[in-house]
Amino acid sequence: MALRSRLSLCLAIIGALPTSALGASCPLPVLPETFVAESPDPSAIRISADESETRESGTTLLRGHVEIERGHRKLSAEQIEYQRQNDQVTASGNVVFADPFLTLEGDQLQYNLNTDQGTLQNGCIEPPP
Repeated sequence: MALRSRLSLCLAIIGALPTSALGASCPLPVLPETFVAESPDPSAIRISADESETRESGTTLLRGHVEIERGHRKLSAEQIEYQRQNDQVTASGNVVFADPFLTLEGDQLQYNLNTDQGTLQNGCIEPPP
């Protein structure tokens, strides 16, 4: 099976799958090489990055066009360190955090994906468009 994921963090990221892998009885459209499926679970965490490195401590360092999405919240930055054991992230470099109610922009954000609490450094808050 040609299952492709950028990280094995129980994420909702998949690559192009052959029809047989999906158990489909009818032909599916040809998918682009980097297809990301919509997850039916709003608590699923979707992560994408140009590079990733998982350390022995369980911390994953993500670099280059990093995006983390969960439900209607999206965090993007140049670099994010993700601590799997407590769902804590530290984002740095052009940090943008957006949800339907506001957008935060700053230099660094420490944020917990479970509690939805964090600290933004050198940032500003903008209302939604």
